[in-house]
Amino acid sequence: MIRHLDRLEAAIAWLARAWLVVMLAVVVAFTFGQALDRYAVHSQFNAHDQIAKLALVWLGFVGFAVAIRDDATIRVDIIDARLPPRLRAVRDALFDLAMLGLMALIQVKAWPVIEVGGNLRILGTPFTAAVTYAALAAGSALAIVFLALRLLRRLRGVATATES
Repeated sequence: MIRHLDRLEAAIAWLARAWLVVMLAVVVAFTFGQALDRYAVHSQFNAHDQIAKLALVWLGFVGFAVAIRDDATIRVDIIDARLPPRLRAVRDALFDLAMLGLMALIQVKAWPVIEVGGNLRILGTPFTAAVTYAALAAGSALAIVFLALRLLRRLRGVATATES
């Protein structure tokens, strides 16, 4: 069963990374497009920066979830170097539990915010603020999946990225 979960997690992580590439391309394209439009084309389109900001928000929240999955979050090396491996594993499991609780709380609180954001139009675009706020829900949902699977591995005694 754990192999199936590992494959599912790898597939979700691949899709998340592909989404990050798309969002980065959107940021670059609309930022470059804004400069090109301002100095060469002079079109009536005025939402380059709005779309780039929206993509940047998605990039941040989904990227955070992928960083959690890859165990690439910031650590204090001074403490890590002095803790024995067993205590480090306990600390990591407690951190994952705390982060899982925080992501669950964010997930619960994000939906009313998305609902309110549905009434706020982003000027010059066909989008509402709900699209921006949905990044928070998507990022926290991905983080929940990745954290839950990592905790499941810890409970089964399978080494995680930092323990191997």
